[in-house]
Amino acid sequence: MSELVHFCKVNGPSSMYRTIHTYEKDHWLIDTKGNKYLDTMSGCRTSILGQGVKSIKDAMKAQMDELPYYPTVFHSYNSIAHKGTEILNQEFPDNTEVFYTPTGSLANESAIKFATKYWELNGEKSKKGICYMSKSYHGTTGLIGSTSDQPINKFMNLDIIFPGSKIDTSFDNEKINIEETLEYIEHDFKYDNFNMAAIIIDAISTSGLYSYNSYFWTNLRYLADKYNILIILDEVVTGFAKTGHMFASHKWNIKADIVTIGKGMANGYFPLAATMCNKKITEKFDWLLHGMTFSSHPIGMAAFIENHRILDLKLPIIKKRFDKGIHKELAENLKSNYIKSIRIHGVLGGLTSIKEFNVRLVEEEGWKRGIIVYAGGGPKSTKLTWCLPITLSDEEIKLFFDTLQSIFDDFKSKEGI
Repeated sequence: MSELVHFCKVNGPSSMYRTIHTYEKDHWLIDTKGNKYLDTMSGCRTSILGQGVKSIKDAMKAQMDELPYYPTVFHSYNSIAHKGTEILNQEFPDNTEVFYTPTGSLANESAIKFATKYWELNGEKSKKGICYMSKSYHGTTGLIGSTSDQPINKFMNLDIIFPGSKIDTSFDNEKINIEETLEYIEHDFKYDNFNMAAIIIDAISTSGLYSYNSYFWTNLRYLADKYNILIILDEVVTGFAKTGHMFASHKWNIKADIVTIGKGMANGYFPLAATMCNKKITEKFDWLLHGMTFSSHPIGMAAFIENHRILDLKLPIIKKRFDKGIHKELAENLKSNYIKSIRIHGVLGGLTSIKEFNVRLVEEEGWKRGIIVYAGGGPKSTKLTWCLPITLSDEEIKLFFDTLQSIFDDFKSKEGI
């Protein structure tokens, strides 16, 4: 029997993995053995509307009849991509130049290319370095993988591909120390050993869901302008209503030179992402010799437009029910000596365990009990995250947290803690 090689342990027994075959009730996944799992990761933080959105599927089918595919190369474009771009221009009026890609990794990779090319066209060809924050994650492809502070760097030796500097994020009692982190950033900007072109930074840290505040983002903009460094804002994980805002940057009024989006753009029904630049970047370009075969794919664009319409209507519900309601209440009621801290942003949730406890064990046990959580950061991790579909009932949200609590309780009884 052939085996798929993917983001997991490759040479383990086949019994470790589940082959998902179908779904029911929008967010219950069913494997080939008939086992059911509550999809409390919303796919890969992509499908908060669930699996069964008929209007998105209908839009995709209609586009199949209208124009199933045409590339955005050969001096041409497809008409539905223009409609999608109008939506993004309304969401990001300062970043109106849009380049579509199939994945968030490629959106971030394109952002690096645009940033370094901008400085070359500006007469500063040596500015090619990229700085990034500790514990960040921006993708797995070559250039962008070298700016992600995760095991993927060390595993694939990606840190040797691109010049850059990792900036420490300072923590105080499980919260980001804003002042000290800004001091670290200014130190790296001021004593630049890599000829920095840009800093790439998550709107909310993917590893642990730690967040900055408006004061931080205002001062980061000031420092970037002072030292002539571009800001690339990574909204791949946080975009499309998951935080209770259509984009997390709207909450803090973040001003970036380049913004990237992806997960959730088409509710996971089609691979689609985008890189959005301000005019300061693109006005330097005469030609943009950069393209991808499946950029702005018509089927994906149809899914995106309908998905955005639905999410825009659902934003008040997400704020009320997830950011401040039952999700937050039940998450904060999780109790265990293993849990150090918990953070909630809309449908996104995460916890940090004490360093002696590997939450990878919770992820594995979750599958056995029918829930899906993710322990990022390699074979051993202290960060556990989830992403709840908004289609979950109150009873299903409670089932998720009751199951999570029981897993921690059972580990406690085994260890005697």
